Amino acid sequence: MDAEAEAWSRFIEQCVLKRKSVEDFQSLARVHSSITPITSSNLAKVVLKNRSPSSPFVHPLVPRYIERLVLLNRLEIHDVLLTLLECSPYASEIWKPSNSTGASDNELNRPELIGYAETTKDLQLDILHRIARLFANGQGPQKTRLWKTIRAISQWMTNIANQGVASHHSEGVIQVAIGTIFSVLAGCESGSYALATSFPEDIRKALGRSLSLFIPVLSQASPPLAAELESIQKQYDIFDGELTGVLEETLMQGVDIAGLQFQNSVSDGPTLTSRAGLYIYLNAVLVGRSLGHDTVLINYLNARYKGDVPNLVIDLITASFDVLSSAMYRNEPSQTMFLFRSYLVNKLPLLLTIFSTSMFPPFTIQWCIAEALGHVDPQAFLSLSQMFGPLSGSGMLSDVRQEFLFACALHDLIAEESIGHLLGETPMQTLPAGGRYSKEDLVNQCTANPERVEDLVGELDRLEGNSGAIAGAVVEIIQTLCATKETISLKALSGALSRRHQAPDVLLLFHTTFSILQPLCHLLDNWRYDADQGECQPVYDEFGSILLFILTLKSRYDLDSYDLGITDGNSFITRLVERGWIPKPPEDMSELENQHFSGWITSLYETEGISDEAMSTCSPQDFYLLVPTIFSQSLLACQNGVIDLNTLRGGFEYLLEPFLLPSLVSGLTWLTTHLWEAQGDTTILIQVIRTLVMPNSISGEAQAMHSTVLSVVAESLEHALRERRRVEPSRSEIDPIIDILKPHLSFKRNGASYHTELETWTSAPGGLIASIRNIFQSLILWATAPEMNMTTPTYTHRQLLAGVKILGARHIIHGLVEEVKLQTEHNSGDLALEIATAMICAPTTAEPNMLPALLDVNGVPIPAPKARLSLVDALKLELDDSLGRVGGGNHHTMAKDFDRGTVETIVRLHRKVEAQLAGAPQVMPNMMPGMNLDAEAAVVAAGTATGRVQLDLGGTGTIDDVLDAAGDEMLGENDFLGLDTGEGMDLG
Repeated sequence: MDAEAEAWSRFIEQCVLKRKSVEDFQSLARVHSSITPITSSNLAKVVLKNRSPSSPFVHPLVPRYIERLVLLNRLEIHDVLLTLLECSPYASEIWKPSNSTGASDNELNRPELIGYAETTKDLQLDILHRIARLFANGQGPQKTRLWKTIRAISQWMTNIANQGVASHHSEGVIQVAIGTIFSVLAGCESGSYALATSFPEDIRKALGRSLSLFIPVLSQASPPLAAELESIQKQYDIFDGELTGVLEETLMQGVDIAGLQFQNSVSDGPTLTSRAGLYIYLNAVLVGRSLGHDTVLINYLNARYKGDVPNLVIDLITASFDVLSSAMYRNEPSQTMFLFRSYLVNKLPLLLTIFSTSMFPPFTIQWCIAEALGHVDPQAFLSLSQMFGPLSGSGMLSDVRQEFLFACALHDLIAEESIGHLLGETPMQTLPAGGRYSKEDLVNQCTANPERVEDLVGELDRLEGNSGAIAGAVVEIIQTLCATKETISLKALSGALSRRHQAPDVLLLFHTTFSILQPLCHLLDNWRYDADQGECQPVYDEFGSILLFILTLKSRYDLDSYDLGITDGNSFITRLVERGWIPKPPEDMSELENQHFSGWITSLYETEGISDEAMSTCSPQDFYLLVPTIFSQSLLACQNGVIDLNTLRGGFEYLLEPFLLPSLVSGLTWLTTHLWEAQGDTTILIQVIRTLVMPNSISGEAQAMHSTVLSVVAESLEHALRERRRVEPSRSEIDPIIDILKPHLSFKRNGASYHTELETWTSAPGGLIASIRNIFQSLILWATAPEMNMTTPTYTHRQLLAGVKILGARHIIHGLVEEVKLQTEHNSGDLALEIATAMICAPTTAEPNMLPALLDVNGVPIPAPKARLSLVDALKLELDDSLGRVGGGNHHTMAKDFDRGTVETIVRLHRKVEAQLAGAPQVMPNMMPGMNLDAEAAVVAAGTATGRVQLDLGGTGTIDDVLDAAGDEMLGENDFLGLDTGEGMDLG
């Protein structure tokens, strides 16, 4: 690195470390540039390439500094774009950070450099958004520099097109950002003039080639934007004649002309936004772990309502109440009812706050709330006076309306004085005494008093409207404690979250599993165990508490390694969650593993308690991977008479100590598997299970952990015990174990159906597919006249998920198509299409493109594990097969296999689904600690719905405020890290 680049690198590093405001940075940069001149291209490389490779986090000041350097004319936009391209996955070789400064590895891994990021997708996206805003504000380059910028954009388009269609939605976001920049450039005065007049032929030819290659790729991520770019290309005649002919010839090869003609002959009816559609979607969002990522949900709503914000808000509120009332009629468990209420009270007001910025008089949030409350089921949401009437029901949801209204008042959506008018009676509660929480304030409180964190976890159960701020603070604290390796504090926080099973449900209303679990998994994977660091038991205690929290969430939500945010396929956590219950035969163990095994066997069965020697010579990671082998070999030794049953049980009782208790997850999992496989006498096996499930004595500290362990293993263990009881009905000792496990059987929230539900659905005439069609018909009747029948249908998305899992996605699509066709014949075709579209487009973990992306440290998307065929995929296959019958075969074959009504239904349904999915821009990745663009993305998405994006980009309104606020908010995390906040700067 030359002297000028090194000086600028040090200057920017100091500005970030001291968290200089952009105004201060601009003044300092003006002075520094006069002292140390540097070319624009070199400065771009300094800012974007020479970052610390030690941290995957993106500091929000970096893109803001880049924007100011552009405004100072120290950076050219084309240099930023080209350097950004070199650092992206679209470059010929992805840039890898290197230690080019001569600094030692220890220096590069200093904690205070945690904010310096590699060029990730988040950083690219932020910078590209700011470039678009500069063009929209008329601050883009002019004349010669404008042509260089167009060349850079053209290079981006070409590289993206060469890579092909986005394999994940995070790639689609970058494609949309590049397309937006060109669209905004073409729409501004200087850009439109340049494209229309003084256009150098070589640039026109290169841009024409890039657009022709890029637009088909972009159409997969955003068809509307692709159509806009195609319109610009035609308007200014930006074509490469040689390429156009080749493309046309290539595109026509293999085209099914008859199929295209048939599709063109199928007309579409009006697009409806029924009450049932949003009700189905929210059911899917909350059926297991929350899939209501803000950007996904808001984009879905934008695609449905296309700028009609008042009706969007009314329907969103109404559907949220409908989901809750339907759950009550289905007698859902208390934990499910709590989650739905928490969504209504804690999450919904935050979403309404976003949409309130796009509403204008006479339409207000208060008016929308009044309209929505007039639509909710009065029998489910009784007023306080009705609770004591002769016809009152259970009154279970009687407080929900006022809880929701007070939460709205807390967020300044309505006045507190208006609540009585909206309820029609005097409210019985007030705003929370502590007022509206701020995430930053909560983080500062926890910095001053670490015990405050556990109090906050307890407050997640409250229905007051503050859970969003609490969740944000808890997640940020987890990330920060992991970064600083404060394992004692993490032990306490992990224990608090493990004990309160509903607390993670609330966290996932606002955050992804990545943001919560990835830092914890990274910490345990890289846990450095030093045998000389002192007493070993506390180390095992801290490690085990954190691990138990990870295993608790993995079990509760049925997560895999991808959901945990793990990028290393051979890491400790990966091996534990994927193979952690499989024992190793002695002959396959290494010498070190044999030593560890011998040490633990000796401690369990030959000494008075677990010795420090066993723990000091075996890291916690090695111990937990060894647990299944310890169990299998111990049981074998007892069966062969090497040790007696009492000795075996006594040894296993040591594992009930708090610092070893999480190992029972692997141990009981292996025992469950062995119980399924066991033949002959199972007395020893069942006695061991009884010892671990029903211990004779257990310390008070260990009781809560033991209960959590039972929740993790209860479902599979209870199933195995019931099967063993069926095989050996004389074994009376099984029933008490099952009774202990029963309270834990409702622990999981993974969208799986209860066995009683499955029996009801499958025993109906026609089986499961007929029951799905029956509920479909109920939704049609309800959506046709909801004011006549306000009781919501007892629909649960578990029914559709069960159908896909048991019958397969294509079988379900066949049933939906037949039902839509039938409803079309009865003049309800448009409504049936809307309901079927909602079912198919509902978010699910089986459709990873509907969820946020997991990125590696270079910002490259990691492919999601291949899921079973989704409903979207099955519909596409069905369309291809149907159109093949239209254009293939002879006349007699077509007459036999071709049903015009069915194929027309498939074509219309596929169009609706494609329009719904295409109308929502792909979701931005949001998984790295310290980088949370969800608020900004949500406001941009909300602006899209009202056509205000151009206005926001062109002024200093909502989007600017949010960008600045988001940056300031993310800066707060470094205060928690205890970094120096002094104003002095050493520029060397």
